[in-house]
Amino acid sequence: MVYELSKKLVERGHEVTVFASDLCRQQKLTVKQHQAVCVNGIETYYFRNASNWLAGNAKFATPYRLPAIMREEIDQFDVLHLHEHRTAFASAAHFYATKRAIPYVVQSHGSVLPQFRKQKLKQLFDSAWGNQVLRDAAKLIALTKTEELQYLRMGIPQDKIEIVPNGINLAAYERLPVKGEFRKKHALDSRDRVVLFLGRIHRIKGIDMLVASFAELVKVLKEAKLVIVGPDVGFKSTVEKQIELLGIAENVQFTGPLYESDKIEAYVDADVYVLPSIYDTFPLTVLEAGACGTPIIVTSKCGIADLVREIGLVVEYDANQMKDALFDVLSDNQLGQRLGQSGKAMVREKFGYAKIAQQVEKIYEFSIGSARRKSANSS
Repeated sequence: MVYELSKKLVERGHEVTVFASDLCRQQKLTVKQHQAVCVNGIETYYFRNASNWLAGNAKFATPYRLPAIMREEIDQFDVLHLHEHRTAFASAAHFYATKRAIPYVVQSHGSVLPQFRKQKLKQLFDSAWGNQVLRDAAKLIALTKTEELQYLRMGIPQDKIEIVPNGINLAAYERLPVKGEFRKKHALDSRDRVVLFLGRIHRIKGIDMLVASFAELVKVLKEAKLVIVGPDVGFKSTVEKQIELLGIAENVQFTGPLYESDKIEAYVDADVYVLPSIYDTFPLTVLEAGACGTPIIVTSKCGIADLVREIGLVVEYDANQMKDALFDVLSDNQLGQRLGQSGKAMVREKFGYAKIAQQVEKIYEFSIGSARRKSANSS
C-alpha cells in the first residue's frame, strides 16, 4: 500500500521519501546502508535492523541508525505519514516532528488497539510512546468505520479522524489471464467447483471454521474442492490434522504462497473466494478477488463486511451459515455471475490508487495548513 500510494503521489508531482527497514533480504543485499535509492521516483532509505529476528518474528523493527538520519533529514519534509504508530520508526518520527513543528499523519492499518498477540507488550509500548504518537498527530486515517471507532476508544477526537480505504493497482487487473491456467497447474478438473482461500494460514483467519463448513458442503456437492493459498505462520499443521479427521483430504489442496500472475490465475479460476476471518480490518484480498470478477463471501467479523454486503455475501462466524452460503453460490451460476460483476464494477469505481491519492493529498494539505496557522498564532 505504501509503495502504490507513494508511486501515485510522485505521478501527481510530489516529492516522496520512504524510510523502511532492511528486513527484505533482496534489498539488504543490493542497497548500501543509509544510502538513498530511487524506486520508481520514490527516494527510499533502508535502515539495517539491529535484529532481523525481532523484526521478522516479533514484528518489532530495530533500525538503530534511524534517529540520526531522521534528525538530519526531517527539516526537508512538509508532512510525515506514519504507517503504524507502535514502532521505533513512529517513535523517532514523533520525537523530531514535534520538536521541529512538522505535522504528521498516522495510519495504523488495523493495529490501533493493543489486541490479539503480545497485548501486554503493546500496552506497555503505548503507555511509553504509542498513545502520545496518536494524540499529537494532525490527522489519523482509518480504513473503515470500525477502525474509526477504535481510534475513538483510544481517546482520539472524531474531527481528527478521516476514513480512507485501502486500494489496489487496477492496471494489474486490466488483462486477466485466460481461465483454466491455475486449474492445469494444480490438477483441478474443469467440472470441479473451486472454493479459494488466499491469505496467511493463521488462526485469526478462521480457516478451521471454513474447513468444518466445507466438510459438510462436500456431502451435498461432491465436486467441491477447497484450495488454500498462502504462507504458513504456525497454523497449517492444526488445519491439516482437522482435514484428516474429517476425511476430506482428497478435496483439499495447499499450494503455498502465490504472487503476481500466479495469484491472479487462482482468483480467475476460483468459483468463489472466501475470507472466514475472526478479525480483519481491510483485507486487500477482497479487492483483488473483486477486481477479477470472483464472487466473495466473508464473515461479519471482517472489517470490510459492510462493503461486501453490496457486492457479495456476509455470514456470521458460523460453519452452518458458511456452508449454506457456499452452496448457494456454487449451485447457482447466475448468482455467482451477478456477484462477480458487481464486485468488479465497485472495485474499479472506488478503489483505484488515483482516487486514494487524491483523498490522502487533501489530508496532507489540511495538516500542513493547520501547522502553519498554529505557527503564525504562536509567533
